[in-house]
Amino acid sequence: MDFTGYFNKMNYNTIKKTCGFTLLEVMISLSIIAIALTAVFKMHSQSLSMTFSTDFYTIAPLLAKKKMVETKFIIDDAHRDFSGIFPDSFPEYKWHIEVKDTDFEYLGNAGENFKQIDVTITLKSNNMVYNLRQYSFY
Repeated sequence: MDFTGYFNKMNYNTIKKTCGFTLLEVMISLSIIAIALTAVFKMHSQSLSMTFSTDFYTIAPLLAKKKMVETKFIIDDAHRDFSGIFPDSFPEYKWHIEVKDTDFEYLGNAGENFKQIDVTITLKSNNMVYNLRQYSFY
């Protein structure tokens, strides 16, 4: 008897049944990949958001301090509330300065020259705000 044809058929049939993936296996693997990619994209978007806010909170204090120094030279009774933009290097940043009198009884007559200065830096395209407050004698 010649069994070579039988063994060839048997090997072919067993190989045919075990080759490839079932639809269920493919669907499960695609869902795992989708979940993993969703997590990666979410981490990437959070990373971009943190970079954006880090840039703002690095630049805004420097701009606020610059405006605070400039304000010390122009404060008088007529200039109490003014605002603008930084035209040269940071046109997307707005600033607002408000100068208020303070009432400190402990300072006596010197309290009349004691001022509260609030500088607010705002990013035009976003709702990010940085505030700086200083008390000074004038």
